[in-house]
Amino acid sequence: GVSGGADLILVDAPCSSSGVIRRHASLRYHLILQTELQLEILRNASQLVKKSGILVYATCSIFHEENEDVVVMFESQPEFDNVWEPFDFDEQEKEGFWKN
Repeated sequence: GVSGGADLILVDAPCSSSGVIRRHASLRYHLILQTELQLEILRNASQLVKKSGILVYATCSIFHEENEDVVVMFESQPEFDNVWEPFDFDEQEKEGFWKN
């Protein structure tokens, strides 16, 4: 991260809006996954978090591709090694997930 960077950054990433289909049924015919954009935003935000800071990634998507898969891609970057603490999705029992 950046020296003197932010303690916490919340990335509320643009997504397919699949999480709001119940309220907006017509969206189901126009869903576009935003994984590349989400990953780019997450990478950029990670540069602004100070070394001991927290980076939170959130979407309203229900799709694994826009949630866990984006985080796994982010964590698999070569520059991620020894900088970020990876999150183990398999340990989670509840819907959604947290990284402390």
